[in-house]
Amino acid sequence: MQSKEFNMADAIAATLRELNIDDVITPTQVHQAYHDVVGDLIGKMTLQLRYEKRTRILYVQLSSAALRREMSFRTTALVEAINKQLSTKAVVRVVLR
Repeated sequence: MQSKEFNMADAIAATLRELNIDDVITPTQVHQAYHDVVGDLIGKMTLQLRYEKRTRILYVQLSSAALRREMSFRTTALVEAINKQLSTKAVVRVVLR
């Protein structure tokens, strides 16, 4: 008989994944992923980030209209990059303000 050893964290994570309730992403993790994806320059031009967990929308307030316009063409890529960074589909839409 073959036995598999799991630590408690791995067992809980596996159970949550099986039940499709592994969305335990915090707003802080989403904010950190955003800054990791966009880098220091755009991160410094970001005035406010707000993540609504219920709707999975990330609201981004930028200090520059030109940057907002440029990023508006890349919102889909931004969503994909943030989700890849988090290894889950935590963000479904980015709203630029």
